[in-house]
Amino acid sequence: MAIFRDRMGKPLTLGQAFPKMANRIYNWWLDFELMLLRWAGHVPFHSFRKLSYTLAGMRIGSGSTLHMWASFFNPGKITIGEGTIVGDHAFLDGRAELKIGSHVDIASSVMIYNSEHDLANEDFGAIEEPVEIGDYVFIARGKDWKGGGRCRRRRGHQRRSRFCHRGGSAGPNNR
Repeated sequence: MAIFRDRMGKPLTLGQAFPKMANRIYNWWLDFELMLLRWAGHVPFHSFRKLSYTLAGMRIGSGSTLHMWASFFNPGKITIGEGTIVGDHAFLDGRAELKIGSHVDIASSVMIYNSEHDLANEDFGAIEEPVEIGDYVFIARGKDWKGGGRCRRRRGHQRRSRFCHRGGSAGPNNR
């Protein structure tokens, strides 16, 4: 009789089970850290929120503003450029590298994910791809970003693009 079994019911040796147990403990710690960051997001002092996020490993450029109630996953892989605004209730996923350029405007309630489940795989393992958002980009409310891709200002346009789609930007002539 096996003492340990994986989520598919297959028996595990102690050598196979130990890394899974260590991973579970790490994930409990990560959940605790994310809970503290969520609580920090409710504090109405921007300097306190910015300090909390920086201590969690997020790199935030000078003059950037992160409004209250923004949420993060794995903030250590998130980089935000100078003069960027992240709206309230926005969600930024840092499971893979997330680079947000300078002078970017992310509206309220925008969700940027860079990881999703592989529905074709038997164990639904995660697929992670980096996301890069260039300088002078506006991401409108109601736009959810899933998977990898890049978003940048279109060449020849002085104004910000209206909103971005996965892998490109939508400017005035490209909606």
